[in-house]
Parts: sequence; structure tokens; C-alpha cells
Amino acid sequence: IEGFNHRALLGDQPLGELSDAFVPIYLLTRFQINAAAKLIGGANYSFVQDKTSSWHFVAPEQQKAALKALLDTLMPESLDVPINVIQYLVPKSGNYQATRESFASGIGVLPDQLGMAEVLSRHTVTNLLTPKRLNRVNQAYITDREQLSVSDLVNELLDDTLLKRQKTNTQTGIWMRVNAVVADALLQTVRDPNTAPEIQALLSERLQYAVSQLKRKAKRADDYQAAHLQWLAKSIEKGLTEVSFKLINKPLPMPPGSPI
Repeated sequence: IEGFNHRALLGDQPLGELSDAFVPIYLLTRFQINAAAKLIGGANYSFVQDKTSSWHFVAPEQQKAALKALLDTLMPESLDVPINVIQYLVPKSGNYQATRESFASGIGVLPDQLGMAEVLSRHTVTNLLTPKRLNRVNQAYITDREQLSVSDLVNELLDDTLLKRQKTNTQTGIWMRVNAVVADALLQTVRDPNTAPEIQALLSERLQYAVSQLKRKAKRADDYQAAHLQWLAKSIEKGLTEVSFKLINKPLPMPPGSPI
């Protein structure tokens, strides 16, 4: 990303096409994210069936390493795009228009850096909080207390996002957008009919805890961050009682990119 520039274009392509060339670069880790998430609550087994066949959950250290790798993708510094690269991504002109393979933008024709961060962070969080994955994590922990627990998973997620101490700087906006994505995803998982009741209870309790911490942190934050933290707290409270409520009313879509 740091080395991305106009040389990514063919000789006769207008500079406005550079934004589409940037899409697969920014989303380069999307398939590694899919793969890492499958280790969490994952199982090893063989399709070769014989009398010695068995299965077992992925080793705890592998699951915890996968969780750390996924949480690293949510860090503002991982989602940030250097300003010189953003400035290269000029609006399309003439007969060139945005397509389904372009990044959607919430700020018109200009490149939406927070929108990019929203899209990629949602990809990580959605993979991480899949209901059946959390159900498996819980059942693995019930049988082996060395395994990753849902409580630890959610605590680490909250500690690295909503409850993280963030300085007000050029990456603050990314942190705020990721927080909204995470809160929305947690609420959605609580409401999902595929989420086991014991997981719903745990997630609800952790979200209520997050609300209390957000209110406490808001009292010591500057005005800009305090407004965000108070909004998060009120939104989570509302989301726990109103099933249709969303923090992000119109989520930006991820451009397609699966191998043909």
C-alpha cells in the first residue's frame, strides 16, 4: 500500500481508474482473514472413514494465535492509508463510472478512507462472530478449559476496539468507525437465531459491561471522543432492547473478489 501509485495503471488508462486498481490491494488479506477465522472453533478431521477415524478441536495455541492475527487487522494503523496514496485516488471522469468492483463511498466521488476501513473491519468481525463458530468455541471450552473461551474472545475484541485508549489523531476516525462495526456485529450475533442461548446471555452481559465502561471513559475524554463514546453506550443499550436498531444504517458493501 505504501508503494502504490500511478504506475499500477496501463499506459492509456486515466488516473481515475487508479481507485479500482487499489481495491484488491487494500483487500489483499480478505482470504487470509477467512482462513484464520476457520481455526477459531475449528476442528481437525478426515473424510477417510475407518475404525480409527476421529476428530478434535484445533489446538488452543493455534486458536489464540489466529484470534490475535484477526484482531491485528482491526487496528487503525493496519486499516490506515497514507495520505499521499489517498490523494492519488482521484474521481473518475468522462465515460468512466464507479462499478460494483469499486469501493462505495459515503462522501460522494472522493475516496472514502473510513468507508474502506469499515468494509475490511466488517469482514474480519463477521467472520469472527459467526454464531456457529462461537457455539463451537463454547463447547470446546466446556470440555477443555485450556481452550479459548467465548468470554476471552469477546473481552479481547472489546479491549482492542471500543475500550481501547485512543489518542485523538489522524487515525481516530478509523477507530471510531471500527467501533461502530464491532458493536453492530455483536448486537447482530446476540439476535441471531443460530446463536446458542448461553452465548446470547454471555454477549448481552459483556455488552452491558461495555456500556458501563464507555460511560466512565466518556467523562475523561475530550469533547470529540466523549461524543463518540456516549453515542456508543446509548446505541448499545438501545440495540439490546430494539432488535431492528443498527448503529450503521446503511453498511457499505465489500466489492466482489472471490476467485472465479
